[in-house]
Amino acid sequence: MSETDAKNSPPDNGDSGDEAYEDERELKRGVLDEFSRPAGIPLNRSDVNPHLRSVRGNMHGVPPFGPPPPPPPPNFYGYPPPPPPGAFGYPPPPPMPLPENMGIEYDENGNPVVVEYEFEEEEIDGSAEENQPDNIPAREIPFEKPAIMREPLKGRSISLNDASLLSKQRKGAEKASELEKQERRDRQRVFFVRLFFFLIFMSAITVGAYFIFHMVAPQQEILPDNLGPNRNLAGKNYWNLESSKPNNVVMRFYEALGGVNKCGAVYDKMIWGSFHVGIRIEQFYCIEKRGIAYLKVGVSPHENIFLLNAEGKAKRLLSPSVSGDSEVMGWAETEALNGLIFFDEPLHKAAFVDYMSNRHPFKDLGHMTYNGEVFDAIEFQTLSGAKITYFFDLKTGLASYKFVEQKDAASRVEYQDYVEFSGIKLPRVRNVFVNEKPYGTAIFDTIKFNRDIIFPR
Repeated sequence: MSETDAKNSPPDNGDSGDEAYEDERELKRGVLDEFSRPAGIPLNRSDVNPHLRSVRGNMHGVPPFGPPPPPPPPNFYGYPPPPPPGAFGYPPPPPMPLPENMGIEYDENGNPVVVEYEFEEEEIDGSAEENQPDNIPAREIPFEKPAIMREPLKGRSISLNDASLLSKQRKGAEKASELEKQERRDRQRVFFVRLFFFLIFMSAITVGAYFIFHMVAPQQEILPDNLGPNRNLAGKNYWNLESSKPNNVVMRFYEALGGVNKCGAVYDKMIWGSFHVGIRIEQFYCIEKRGIAYLKVGVSPHENIFLLNAEGKAKRLLSPSVSGDSEVMGWAETEALNGLIFFDEPLHKAAFVDYMSNRHPFKDLGHMTYNGEVFDAIEFQTLSGAKITYFFDLKTGLASYKFVEQKDAASRVEYQDYVEFSGIKLPRVRNVFVNEKPYGTAIFDTIKFNRDIIFPR
């Protein structure tokens, strides 16, 4: 075979002449570069993977022996090539990391090429996911806040892990709601506690102000009205009734007690003593203001409490408060208690309080004899209609008897053993008779005047 035939003979690598001619046509079209193909590697379409642009190997899938040949030097068009990495003492730059969906492959010439991959997700049957074995770990589900409720899944089945997660989310949401309610209740409790202590504080301030007011300025309603402009004038006589025989008898009576000025300035009393009724002896405590008396008899909790009026009926209080429940007592018991407590209250009111409306309140009865003794007697009538008669001793001028006639009862009080209390003489022993029958005896141990006290409200 001549050299010319050898050159024109088809290649021995098994490719047909048509394929060679086709390769030549491709070379002519510029698809493949004859000069860029490595030496010794025949031009064959099977050597090139048109999809991955990488060396695939021969027809049997065996890659070519040895590493791929280096690429030809680049053309810098007459300029010197750039310095290699690491030249001039500078370290080479670190390789740039590639994303997960990109990689490096080699083309038919051995040049590295950056390739982007596309991944297709496989559809997983839900029934297979539910029935997966226990040894296969379940996929992780991102954590969601308990307050965010996931919408219910419709139209598809959920796995056991999804159901467990929804249950945990539901429990977390319920726990968060319960904590919020508890916090709201705590805030309300703190608010009411603060309000309670604020009310207590305001009540204490109010009570303190009320108490101070009554300590500094006594209640005007319990002061004698007649003292008005004269009570602050030093040396001024409190007596304002015109001169007459019954008025002079009453004036002599107050002079005998300790002086008109001292007796006229009395506006309240505090009394401690004991009642002797039959064989029974009971201690008592009394607050008296302007003819009204708050009386406690006995020892708590078995005490009896009364509200007395020197000119009217009395009430039995069912509680310690004067404004609480009460019941009205009969005239006989009223006159008995009034006789034990009150002494000169009707006289004091007529002489020092009502003198502006009545300059002659008393009626002279002249000399009266009782139990073989002679007394100066006067008589006057109260607003309630009761008629009161006082018998005064001719020698001392002190009252010895008081007679009271009411609608349904009549009483007599005997005054004995005058004792001085805070500069004023008062009878320490008082015997009371109601409808001519003995009721009892009151013995006064202590009497204090003008303490600016108030009744229990």
